[in-house]
Amino acid sequence: MVWGAEWWDAFTAFGTVGAVLVAVFISLFEAWRHRRTRKAEREEAVYRTASLVSAWIETDYTPSQNGTRYEKNSTLMLSNESDEPVYNIMVNVALPNPFRQVGPLAVPMPIPTLAPRTVRRWDISPGLLAHEHSEGNINLSEPLARISFTDPRQQRWVRDYTGELKEDIGSSDEADTEYSPENELQMGQLSRLNPLVVALSFLNALQETDSPSADSFPGTLDQEAAKWKAMTTKDWVQLADMTAGYALPTHVYYRTPRVAYVRLLKETEQDSESAQPRQNLVPVEVITLVFRGALGWRVFSFGPTSPEWIAFKPGETLAPFRAYLDSSSEGNDP
Repeated sequence: MVWGAEWWDAFTAFGTVGAVLVAVFISLFEAWRHRRTRKAEREEAVYRTASLVSAWIETDYTPSQNGTRYEKNSTLMLSNESDEPVYNIMVNVALPNPFRQVGPLAVPMPIPTLAPRTVRRWDISPGLLAHEHSEGNINLSEPLARISFTDPRQQRWVRDYTGELKEDIGSSDEADTEYSPENELQMGQLSRLNPLVVALSFLNALQETDSPSADSFPGTLDQEAAKWKAMTTKDWVQLADMTAGYALPTHVYYRTPRVAYVRLLKETEQDSESAQPRQNLVPVEVITLVFRGALGWRVFSFGPTSPEWIAFKPGETLAPFRAYLDSSSEGNDP
């Protein structure tokens, strides 16, 4: 009986220790599961915000005001359906068949904040006119949009042209290896509907003319800009010296449908912007161009001019762009 009592006491003690160990194990397991659940919830919350941010382009055809043709309208849509804001949004537009990236067009770069439950839209139709297919060709694919942005937890995300969402690890803002668009394709058509062509013609004439004046730049200067007429030969020579050593990138920024900005970059930095313009690439100089109806784009100023400081003729800002397609053909003097 004594041996039995000792055995029972030992068994009871072992059972008590085992119960304690089981309780500790359960407690540790519950703590681990709780931490894992919390981590999963945090990760899901982070992804939930990013997964609800997207950009796309809607293209439709509407009858013109006089009913004589159809107008092609392309609108870039930027949506944040989450309950949190996102920041520092960068947008780039690309065209398929063949693939080429044409920049943000009318979308600001960058967009500082996109509020929750918000949809913003920009008319990118004027910018796409410089990349129209010639008559007799048709492209059934719509333009593509790519965005990168930062969530409230300072995580950077990118949604590429295919719509895939992934964390931006720093290299995704550079050129995608499967896409190598040529600069000529990115520049668009040689047309007066292309502000880049007009800016290039202006810069070439500025460098090649010995004694420049306002008459040295036919088809490029905006005659409505009084400052050009006030320029002296000395002023023109100084401007030529200032622009020497600079080159044009392949992307144009449209502040409004009729006001465009072309940047001048150091030739060593020229257009290393690819899938997405780099934030640390600051333009040194800017050329402002305005759209003057049948005349096409014209250089309004050397330097940035805000749209509200540019005067247009009555009704000029309301006229449809595509009405001027027939008067703008490849090879015409811009």
